[in-house]
Amino acid sequence: MKKTTAISGVQLICLLLVGRLFITMTYSPAGNENTLITILGGLFSNALQALLLIFPLLLIRKFPDKNVVEVGYDAAAPVGAVLSVLYAVFLLWVSIKLMCDFSEFITVAFPIFSAKKLIVLFMALTALYISTLGAEPIARSSAVAAALFIVMLILVLLGTSGELDIHNLNISVEDPMGDILSSAADTFGRNAELVTACLLLPYLRSGYGKTVYSYIAIKYAAVAAIAVLFTAILGNFTYSSPLPFFHLSSYSDSAVIARFDALFLITWTLFAVIKLGICIFLAGRCLSYISPKARPAYANCVITALALICVFFIIRYSDIRSLENSKLCAAALILLAAVIPALALLVPNGKNSKSGKKDKKEKTLQKEADENENS
Repeated sequence: MKKTTAISGVQLICLLLVGRLFITMTYSPAGNENTLITILGGLFSNALQALLLIFPLLLIRKFPDKNVVEVGYDAAAPVGAVLSVLYAVFLLWVSIKLMCDFSEFITVAFPIFSAKKLIVLFMALTALYISTLGAEPIARSSAVAAALFIVMLILVLLGTSGELDIHNLNISVEDPMGDILSSAADTFGRNAELVTACLLLPYLRSGYGKTVYSYIAIKYAAVAAIAVLFTAILGNFTYSSPLPFFHLSSYSDSAVIARFDALFLITWTLFAVIKLGICIFLAGRCLSYISPKARPAYANCVITALALICVFFIIRYSDIRSLENSKLCAAALILLAAVIPALALLVPNGKNSKSGKKDKKEKTLQKEADENENS
């Protein structure tokens, strides 16, 4: 399916980075975690991510205008339908977890605030609206959000520059290598953007490999730098704080701004809306493949409604932390970002497939229509 919009490499990097930094800004370390171990584990995690993304990159070079779900429909309609559901369900789960994290943040930051469900509702409706605009406007918005984050990080760093203590970084653990590998597995499960990248590659104008691997490098550098920053400043409080990055922003000050809580809230909310918007957009497109006659906007509404129902149920009757399952997340990422794209490489090229013949016939008819119009 030929895309009507295109995004640049920088925009895609910003879009994926915003989604990953949202997780970092809401990161809550376990009591036995060690920041230096987490950073070293990130090296293994990012190396694995780089290897897995080889398959989506090979797929996009074979089918430049199609994502993995569309390639599934080239193989067979039932295969495409199964893939549509799989990717839509995963993106729905990411959306639910995002809204639950947003609700949790409101609870921690504003414990006396009682209208968090209303705030989550408004955030979801805003994300639903931007999802109807398409991938290109969302990608442009992510570039602005990324720039705002850089400004915030610089201001926070300037406000705490005299409090940095590198002695807070240590590797005093009993089994360093075992902890590093365990941390790598946990870190890997926090990268839902791998699936987002697979589905967004057809919207990229050019430079698929360069863009994807630049994102991995920049993401690792940014996440590691942030971890070092709040650990060197907050010390042991990092491991007992539910939101260390948020507490870092409230701890920092300057001659002009006393606290950076408000700036953090603005940036974090913007990240949440953008990430939720692109998840709804991609999940809606996956569902719309099942019924091509239905408008994608309707599918977006269905995804948003399902996510809100699940979120309100979890807030009311369950524990938000029950959604945390790094091993299950890691397995889902390997399946959706590597295994399925690898299998999709076995589908014959569009030139020989039924869909390829159909596309060629449509191009021929269009060419004939253009010639008749000119004559």
